[in-house]
Amino acid sequence: MTSPRIVCDAAILGAAEALAELGFDQVVTLPDERIEAGVLAEADALLIRSTLRVDERLLRRSRLRFLATATVGEDHVDRALLAQRGIDFVSAAGSSAVSVAQFSLAAMSILAAKRGRALADHRLGVVGCGAIGSRVAAAAERLGLEVLRFDPPLAESTRSPAFRPIEEIGACDLVSLHVPLTEEGEHATRGMVDQRFLTRLPPGSLLVNTARGEVVDPEYLIAARRSGRIGGLAIDVFPGEPACHAGLLAHADFASPHVAGRSLEGMMANSESVLRALCAHFGRPWHRPEALRAPAPEDLEVEPQDSPVDFVQAAWGLFALDLALKEVAGAEDEDRARVFKRLRRPPYRRDLSRMRILGEPGPALRRFLAALPRR
Repeated sequence: MTSPRIVCDAAILGAAEALAELGFDQVVTLPDERIEAGVLAEADALLIRSTLRVDERLLRRSRLRFLATATVGEDHVDRALLAQRGIDFVSAAGSSAVSVAQFSLAAMSILAAKRGRALADHRLGVVGCGAIGSRVAAAAERLGLEVLRFDPPLAESTRSPAFRPIEEIGACDLVSLHVPLTEEGEHATRGMVDQRFLTRLPPGSLLVNTARGEVVDPEYLIAARRSGRIGGLAIDVFPGEPACHAGLLAHADFASPHVAGRSLEGMMANSESVLRALCAHFGRPWHRPEALRAPAPEDLEVEPQDSPVDFVQAAWGLFALDLALKEVAGAEDEDRARVFKRLRRPPYRRDLSRMRILGEPGPALRRFLAALPRR
């Protein structure tokens, strides 16, 4: 059987080694900036992450039969063009949902602590209830929050009373965004968090965005933060990445460089998802390569008085990420982009549920640990 020629983004964790283990022997691994039309002229398959834009310019000389993105989002791929050219496409949708959900819960906890309130004292609105949002909602309920679920497309397709109309978002003083970026149709999400959306919220509300930067209107969000309509803001995603929006960065209580899904477990799950699909497409047998087997849980010692935020900080060091981004909030675009990219490099954090707890956590931390989504 002739082995397909594969071009693989070097940023896909473990992919080069895994492809060799799976018997693919014609693989070119390159950084995204070196993947261009000439490289793809003889390729049968392309494996990418979100930093490579797939459009007519990239594919003008290609004979690709298969393209996969090791990411949940697909807005960097021209799906219509792929369909027109008969190129099979898959994403890693759902593979990093646990990692993003854990990160979102951590961000909510940070915002609540900065306001001196318990997380459970809030009413949470989860906007977008797919693989990530549904996990966030369930975990929040386990933590004692009242949760309202908003997902108009799901509400229409399921007619389930579990989904509330978006007009009821004003009943929530904590909102977490988990929608894909879509451009067309009645429920397009680009700019959905606009003046109308924000003025529905109670004064002092908290907002967490781990979805896509473009689902918010930055100017209205900044105005809402200045006025106090938004009392706390946590942002992992920005319009114009990697040159993250300077105004949003300056007005965020907590910011991170689009790393919600970039745990070691999340990145390995991304890789496994696309490699499974690659094997299926080319009729190759699948087994999980050693390169995609996560190491043993990481030890972390806790004290009885440690809060969930103390635990998250000890495990992940998120405040250092926030500080590093904030230091370049007033810098030129290229400097913000450089820092943003640097902070996304390995080593990757571990999922909180992959921590082996040493010591005796107090009641609040025990509840938090028990509520975490798991793989």
